[in-house]
Amino acid sequence: MSAHFSNTATTAESFRDARKHQRNPVADLINRAAEWRDRLIPGEFGRLYREVSPHSMMSHARLKGIYDGICDVLERGVPGAIVECGTARGGCAALMGLTCRARNATRDIWVFDTFEGLPPPSPDDPEYEYAKSKVGTCRGDLEEVRGLLRRLGLLERTRLVKGLFQDTVPAANVGQIALLHLDGDWYDSTRVCLEHLYDKVVPGGIIQIDDYGHWAGARKALHEFFEARDIRVSLNYLDYTGRQFVKPFDSRAVVSTPPAPDGIGFSPVHAAPAVRLVPTEFVAFDTRQRRTEFVLQRYGRYLTGSVLDVGCYEAPLRQMLKGVEYVGVDIAGKPDHFIDLEAIQRLPFDDGQFHCVLCVEVLEHLDSLHRLFDELVRVSSRYLIVSLPNCWCAARRQIELGSGKISHYGLTATRPVDRHKWFISMTQAREFFEAKATGGLKLLDLCMAEKPRPALLRGLRHLLYTGESYSNRYAHTLFAVYEKAPPGQPAPERA
Repeated sequence: MSAHFSNTATTAESFRDARKHQRNPVADLINRAAEWRDRLIPGEFGRLYREVSPHSMMSHARLKGIYDGICDVLERGVPGAIVECGTARGGCAALMGLTCRARNATRDIWVFDTFEGLPPPSPDDPEYEYAKSKVGTCRGDLEEVRGLLRRLGLLERTRLVKGLFQDTVPAANVGQIALLHLDGDWYDSTRVCLEHLYDKVVPGGIIQIDDYGHWAGARKALHEFFEARDIRVSLNYLDYTGRQFVKPFDSRAVVSTPPAPDGIGFSPVHAAPAVRLVPTEFVAFDTRQRRTEFVLQRYGRYLTGSVLDVGCYEAPLRQMLKGVEYVGVDIAGKPDHFIDLEAIQRLPFDDGQFHCVLCVEVLEHLDSLHRLFDELVRVSSRYLIVSLPNCWCAARRQIELGSGKISHYGLTATRPVDRHKWFISMTQAREFFEAKATGGLKLLDLCMAEKPRPALLRGLRHLLYTGESYSNRYAHTLFAVYEKAPPGQPAPERA
């Protein structure tokens, strides 16, 4: 996560050269195609974009990021206000209110700005000398913004706060935040907003930073804040300057994504990120061995002490784990205990007997799915790792073509050996995992697995299928990691 920042961009020419390194040509091409689509065949966002774009300096992709982000938190029921730090002429603030209204949602909207243009930068801004020439630009008059919101019928739910962020943000009585938009340009402006507002963002809430690629000061503030808090997240690429991320359920969770030119991982084709709650690993599970290797690579830090592997089959993990007390359970293969999970009411283990319980590609085979999940929680003392398949992905092509067989489903002449009892979408899998985070169980991490495809193909698919419709079509597995409160300690706060 570390990055080096030097005071080299002292001229307009060097400044423009530095910005080139933040660009992703494939994603930018997809952005342009998406903008033309919304102009020619406008959907809900296209109509709202037409209304607010004359009053905004933000690109189509960044405004689409705000729209998608608000739709996402509303669909998932993430509580809290919507907050914007830096609005200029108020176009983005208007989009926030219009999106909520279009979705029949009522949220408080906070808008912070000097309403006098950009304030002076500080020596902490790497482009300090050049940045000084921009003082007073990006100006939006307070009455102009108020008039826009009044005309659109949005003023009642919107609080406009005038002044420097250093003065207004710490003093503002903002409660929980569902979506936070940072458009402060300079190092000090960005850092003070992160220091005072990040902790108010609900885990699973969305944070968008407008100037990550444009101004090194904003980028530096974000890097330093992450390093100070040991926060590791995936930054979704909106355009050359805009980035967006989901506040993790646990700041210790590491999200592994392809490296970006700026040093932080992001999914390079997410011109308008489709799924923000869940980071994606591009991997295919062609064999059980490959799946086990993935589990060990991504979740090895949890697989310590004693491990119960429910659904182990040939137990390949046994040979990979060193210095760990391993116990495997399955109905066939080479487990330590042959157990028909459908036939029992209780696993033959003590409460909290295992440091980590692993249950991958098992739950979907059982009618008693919910009962087994409770048993997995019972026998775990600290961590639980589970997965569910996306059956929609497996069946999509056959259903669309009207021919072919769907693995694990369909009517066969004889009883099948491997049968799924549930037909689950990625949305339903996510909702199931979130709903299970109750009482003493905290959801630490969610991760989707998607087959590796060329970046251009993924980008085109994102254009056609937005929101969770993309993941329901193309992601094949969803993994979840839970943490259980240790004995004698209060239950962890629900994520």
